[in-house]
Amino acid sequence: LIYPTAYSRPQRYPLVVVQYRSRGFLAGGVGGETPIYALAARGYAVLSFDRPEFREREAQVPLSQLQREIELTGTERRSKRVALDHFISILVSRGVVDERRIGITGLSDGAETLYAMLIDEPGRFAAAVAGSPPTDPAGWWLNAPSYRAQSSARLGLTAPWEVAPSPWTAWWEANSPALRAGNIRTPLLMNLGESEALRAFPLITRLRDNGQPVEAFVYPGAYHVKSRPSHIIAAQLRTMAWLDFWLQHAPPELERPETAGATERWERMRARLLQDDSRSTGDGVGDPR
Repeated sequence: LIYPTAYSRPQRYPLVVVQYRSRGFLAGGVGGETPIYALAARGYAVLSFDRPEFREREAQVPLSQLQREIELTGTERRSKRVALDHFISILVSRGVVDERRIGITGLSDGAETLYAMLIDEPGRFAAAVAGSPPTDPAGWWLNAPSYRAQSSARLGLTAPWEVAPSPWTAWWEANSPALRAGNIRTPLLMNLGESEALRAFPLITRLRDNGQPVEAFVYPGAYHVKSRPSHIIAAQLRTMAWLDFWLQHAPPELERPETAGATERWERMRARLLQDDSRSTGDGVGDPR
């Protein structure tokens, strides 16, 4: 846990979860798109949340079998959710964190956890920023035939078609956010590398059709992990602006080209979200924070 600059009790602070691996100087999780210390300087508590490892089981079985077990049983997904909920509950009980203002970020495995949490715990997070697209049936036909063959041989993974054999048809359904978009209630920003952006389009479309706040940027020429400094800086600025808006009610910095025109768009998203919240509660009052 990185405390916000000038931390002071009894004030409660917004929390940002940064994911996948915690290495070196905690620059910003895998991909470096969520700058931890910059967020702490902006008044956030930041939880650097590492991925679990199954080393004992890894020593007992081949890696392909371990991956198959983890995916089909949901072991890793479940352990992440339980652990993350536990850490957050500790911070709330200690009076450090405002549980109405929690954001989650992640790229690659961190993004997988992010999407799973948005599905499994609707309303838990007030903002989310994903650095890569979700699992989606579109990924099956977008990948090369050689990759599909390799996945089938190594894991037994099958196509997402309804005629495909179980248990993988149930896996696609459980792990594809576009198929469960009705569960997602969290404003979502997506910073997508061009090479894999198409896999995100089904979820983006579903969320927009549902009136849920979603904004996506595609980074030209970028792969799974963005390598160009200009891309990383742009992703960092957009990430902080999105978190500031939804967790601290702070408008985007107008002089930044990365967030040009964002204020009007995001205010419309917030108004729609407030309206939907008031309808669902029936009291005419809603606050996504």
